[in-house]
Amino acid sequence: MEEKPKEQYEPGELSRTRSALGPLTKEEARRMAAVLGGDVGIERGDAGVEQKYQNLGESARRKTDHFTKKVSFTGPGVPGREVPGASGKSSAAYSGSGRGLAREDTIPQGKTSVPYRDRVKINFLAARNEHRIKTKGAAFLSLFSLILPVKDKINPAFIEEGDILFFKHIENLVISVRGLLALNRKNNVKPITNSFYLDILMTIAEWDIETLHTELNHLQRSAGNLHVESCADLCRIIYMPMMRLINLDPVLHIGKAVRHAYEYDMAGIQKKTEAHNRINNFYSVAAAEIPFVFKELRFRLYPLLLKLLNGGFCTYDYFFKRYFPQILGFVGLKAESIIADLHEPAKPSAEAPEKKEAELETIPREMPDAVLEG
Repeated sequence: MEEKPKEQYEPGELSRTRSALGPLTKEEARRMAAVLGGDVGIERGDAGVEQKYQNLGESARRKTDHFTKKVSFTGPGVPGREVPGASGKSSAAYSGSGRGLAREDTIPQGKTSVPYRDRVKINFLAARNEHRIKTKGAAFLSLFSLILPVKDKINPAFIEEGDILFFKHIENLVISVRGLLALNRKNNVKPITNSFYLDILMTIAEWDIETLHTELNHLQRSAGNLHVESCADLCRIIYMPMMRLINLDPVLHIGKAVRHAYEYDMAGIQKKTEAHNRINNFYSVAAAEIPFVFKELRFRLYPLLLKLLNGGFCTYDYFFKRYFPQILGFVGLKAESIIADLHEPAKPSAEAPEKKEAELETIPREMPDAVLEG
């Protein structure tokens, strides 16, 4: 039997009819529908408004088709080099256009809604001076996220000042370690053969600061209107090498590996020569940046990583333990790619200054009691 087209009514006609009927209980409405019978109709909207929606729909489809055809992603890891143990599932390709957009491989799959209380606590944490990932105003605004649509935006200063806040420190460390390794290969000195130290040094040397710089530049062009998901690639590039070295102590292991390269480079080099001065400079810079990058910076950016993982609130002390599998998946690494010291047990230095951990405990005091009570 041929289906009849649905009846269409003039704008406002159904509203006027409902008003004339007066208030009805659910049971009264059911009985009235059973008595009157009929089919469900459609109320037409204003012709001008309907046309605008049609135009918007066509425009959105054209933009989506263009984006889908032009942007391609490859993996695993950074194009042009392989990361040991990297998996293609979660690793990003950083060569695509459309940067700053939330892409399918940028956001963790199977995202669930973070409970309101956790979401607000994370926002207040991210707004603290030592993180500066969100503005204090944005953190306060998130208190109303139950009743208002609040966009999860990044603090523009975090991106605009990214060169000073994190990039230069990583760049200084990577260039210095690359310099030590290059001099070790070029000069007639004893080559580095310790595989443990070599793994550490190569992980740092292969840190993709070139792509990191490109990504940061792209984000800085629209720093005032970035969502948290827009920084996923940036966060991934930073944390991939950090996660490979996550089980190593910055001083006992990483610092010792750099010292090992320095001593091997110095063997047989005459003092007060150009090579001697360069080795000294590389080592001095690397030794100074190691604690900052693997302690301060890892701590500074963790609220951003926490938000990208869509996890519940967690203090820094337990963050990397609690979300270890999720973090590995996010950066595109497998468990076997994590470098572990098989010779001497690590004596971990403090993950972050005690002052900063103590300050985390003040977050509840900065939030209204209603939020804390859930």
